[in-house]
Amino acid sequence: MLRRAVDSNMGFSAVGVAVDWLTVDGWQHLAKYGAFDEIVVGRKWSGFGARLFAKEVIVGSAATPQVLVYVRQRGTSAEEGATTWDNIVLARKLGVTQIQNWVDRGAPVPRVL
Repeated sequence: MLRRAVDSNMGFSAVGVAVDWLTVDGWQHLAKYGAFDEIVVGRKWSGFGARLFAKEVIVGSAATPQVLVYVRQRGTSAEEGATTWDNIVLARKLGVTQIQNWVDRGAPVPRVL
């Protein structure tokens, strides 16, 4: 995904979110999956990461594991000088089987215009 983003002149960030009560448990869980640019752990489904990626900013299914591919595009604002961002979901895969099938197909995502 990183290579594809770079080739498309886009940014890329791998964010790990663990929905464990204890942060140490979340760290240990995410460590099994390699390196992340950022991680958010703790507070189960009430934690910031779970709220951000499943309830508030990018609405969708609250499930783990999941892969979410989205782009942020500059939006419009009625308030002068304010910048808003629209999050456009390109791909969202839930569960190990769905993620593995998606990866086996080359992790396709629609092109962004």
